[in-house]
Amino acid sequence: MQKQSRVLLIIEKNPSGSYGIQMAKRMGLYVIFFSNNKYSNRPSEEDRQYIDELYEIDTNSDDDVMRLVKEISVKTKIDAVITFMEYYVPLVAKVAQYLGVKGNSVECSICTHDKYEMRKKLYQNGASIPQYLLFDSLESLLEGVNIIGYPNVIKPINMAASRAVLKSCNKEEMVTNYEKLIQEIPPYGVMKEERYLLEEYVDGQEISVEAAVENGKVNIIAFTKKYVSSGNHFVEMGHTVPYNVDNKTKMEIERCVLEGIRALGITNSITHSEIKISPKGPKIIEIASRLGGDHIPDLVNYAYGIDMWKMAIEIALGEKIDCNKVKNEAASIVFLSANPGRIIRIENEDLIKRKAGVKLLHLECSVGDKVSSLENSLSRIGEIITVGNNCNEAEQLSSWALNEIIIETR
Repeated sequence: MQKQSRVLLIIEKNPSGSYGIQMAKRMGLYVIFFSNNKYSNRPSEEDRQYIDELYEIDTNSDDDVMRLVKEISVKTKIDAVITFMEYYVPLVAKVAQYLGVKGNSVECSICTHDKYEMRKKLYQNGASIPQYLLFDSLESLLEGVNIIGYPNVIKPINMAASRAVLKSCNKEEMVTNYEKLIQEIPPYGVMKEERYLLEEYVDGQEISVEAAVENGKVNIIAFTKKYVSSGNHFVEMGHTVPYNVDNKTKMEIERCVLEGIRALGITNSITHSEIKISPKGPKIIEIASRLGGDHIPDLVNYAYGIDMWKMAIEIALGEKIDCNKVKNEAASIVFLSANPGRIIRIENEDLIKRKAGVKLLHLECSVGDKVSSLENSLSRIGEIITVGNNCNEAEQLSSWALNEIIIETR
């Protein structure tokens, strides 16, 4: 390691987090990476080219991670710590606190990961949220529905990617959904929580708001329009940046997000706020103190020329960030699915890739693979990213690509 290189510790990543590792190297950082190294999110061979020290460790054990951090920090000054994965946000806050580097407080990070603690904190500070209750059994769920009513939503308090987030319109549906909920197991060896949330269902357009918080100053970066599957699941099937609204609604959304960020005590991180624009105004569904998933940072970069991966690392390092847009275009992503069964035919990949404005076509499947029913984000089988001078252009191109791609199952 060159003496002048600053050191960044990364604890786990999601698939798109590979870009974050590459960005760290482009910034001239010395990269230390902690990983379980046995699940689908483990560093790829390409990732390893950008990692200076890779440690295989049980990242679901805070004690094991803290012991290793202490060992390394005796001989190496770690300048920043970050994760590119929701499940490890509270752990990163503990590490940052120990090292004395930039980050959110441990309490804040727990509140932005544990959905019940989040709801409590938002409610206590008067933020606009759905009505909610905690339950841990079918009996307590049936009691709670007397207060919340139908339609409603049940969800785990410590998962991500829309896993086991289920809408119920009557008792029969809710009991069936409850059985699905309690059988859901978190991925990557994460410990299962036996407590769950019951919430009122909020109707309206769903969006996300991407922001950067630097020493307590909140910088709104982008509004993202979200397309969610119909039915009882809430699988995100597409996004567009920007989401254009009238000034009055824009101000209401921004005020709602600012209230939420301040209520949760977020001071130093990127934030990803999921909002429903209900007939009674915007309501906070969730606020995460990390980058949005589903390639949303890529859409922001294509639309505005703002690299949120770089920004996240800069905040962790305590560096000044630049939130100025260098362009004003639009970008859209659509996620691919297919009828349950085994894939027998895939066609038109090359046709789509050659089309001007198509930035990415990525398939996570091939002929012979089995496709499951669409129940959460991990059920999707690929994505297409398109760009245009405005939202209509980007969305029309993504719709064309979605219609052209053929993924046939039997």
